[in-house]
Amino acid sequence: MKRELLRQQEVGKFIKRNCQMLLLIILMFNVSICLSQESGSKYSSDQASRFIKLGQSYRQLPNYDLARSYTKLGIKIAILKGNKYWEAVGYENLGYLDIDNSDIENAKLNLRKSLKIFNGILKMGGGSQEVIQLILAKLEMGEYDNSSQFINELKREIEILTNENKKQQARIDLLQKKIDAITITGTPLDSLE
Repeated sequence: MKRELLRQQEVGKFIKRNCQMLLLIILMFNVSICLSQESGSKYSSDQASRFIKLGQSYRQLPNYDLARSYTKLGIKIAILKGNKYWEAVGYENLGYLDIDNSDIENAKLNLRKSLKIFNGILKMGGGSQEVIQLILAKLEMGEYDNSSQFINELKREIEILTNENKKQQARIDLLQKKIDAITITGTPLDSLE
């Protein structure tokens, strides 16, 4: 009885693995056909973000094969459409997938690609590039730990950067109001302080 149950469980696992691989093969086949036709003109920039987000969702299952496939598809579409932001997000997510799979060298490579793109397009402080720099520094020092402590440290750092960003935005808003007041009233800046 136990042997039969074990055999059925093994058959179930085998079928599940093969179905996942078949879905992955079908997905990649469809992707390659679609991308080769008209250089991806059937896709929009929005679809790049959808595929990257879908990859992130599969990462949470965790189904790393589908996560990687959808993320790479999103990156290809983002590149074809010239959407640097989603290209950077895609490489960032690939880096996190690599960390999940303890492939630290590829994680660093993908995170560096992401950082380079973000640095070219994000001008305000407190953005993704600062968190990626923190992660890369920890990876370089060999301090990466896939534990909740590491995640909590990153969340605290994100909270600090978010608060700094809010302060910077408040200062920008204040300066913009002063500029607007000067433009409308013609009142010198000294009298507004």
